[in-house]
Amino acid sequence: MSCAAFITTGWNLNYRRCGRSADRLCVLSHPVESRRWSLHWRACIDPSAASASEPVRLVPDHAHFVEWVTADTEAGRASIVMFKASWCHACANVYPRFLELASQQQASKYIRCYAVQFDENKKLCRSLGVTSLPYFQVYGGPEAGMCLEERSIGPKRLAELDELFTRYNRGWHATDQSARECTASSADHDATSPSAEARND
Repeated sequence: MSCAAFITTGWNLNYRRCGRSADRLCVLSHPVESRRWSLHWRACIDPSAASASEPVRLVPDHAHFVEWVTADTEAGRASIVMFKASWCHACANVYPRFLELASQQQASKYIRCYAVQFDENKKLCRSLGVTSLPYFQVYGGPEAGMCLEERSIGPKRLAELDELFTRYNRGWHATDQSARECTASSADHDATSPSAEARND
């Protein structure tokens, strides 16, 4: 899959999140709120700018995914990625724990955490073999873009998520696992299949 240029696709994906066009004029018409709207405008143009300081960075597209994971691998960091959806109840139950663990590692130089919204990145998710939600993949290894391990972790198996962070709290170098291509694994009993895309909310 070729990396699509974000400047041509990212704006279209995030245009609706920027609010009405009249809202953007607040930068000029309301000087008091200029900083807030300036940050809002910047986030609309480049979502990565808004998420760079967050414990879990939201992946806006394939290009950013490749860029960030590659940078982590070269720095010896493990990239822990959660695939989720707003309509997935299991994801809503698992994400708070993922966010908590990511916050604990925010100052660490060994782990970086990311979240991929399934509905906004279906092509990316399917190319990586994501067949159930919530789903986790860990990237690192001698070559950028190689998956060290993957699994579906539902609300009843949060202990496995804790173990995942413990295993990589010294980076991907600390593990003795071999890098391999990611392949889809079967969903567990408390995970949701995105193929059905059943809206539960």
